[in-house]
Amino acid sequence: MPLLFFYDIVTRQESCLIFRSFNGERQRAAIGLAILLKPRLLLADEASASLDSKSTVKIVEVLRAISREDGTSVVMVTHDERMLKYCDRIIEIADGDVREKDGDA
Repeated sequence: MPLLFFYDIVTRQESCLIFRSFNGERQRAAIGLAILLKPRLLLADEASASLDSKSTVKIVEVLRAISREDGTSVVMVTHDERMLKYCDRIIEIADGDVREKDGDA
């Protein structure tokens, strides 16, 4: 659990109340647990959907850091275009078409 506190994803109080907490708190705890497992591939489907903007930025920065520092491949699915600036590669799916999106990510 100390790594979760280091990343400031889960507070000590939240760690005791995870199963009685709000969706955003559960979501941060689930992401923190996934990070602790040090996977080679981390799939994040709408990882920021239930989070406030401050927590969203923190989570995406942590996902980017573990990708760069630990070599974890992170696949993030999102409708939030503000998250694109944290991505190294963007694949867009629209109207049945799959294409790589241009842009400075």
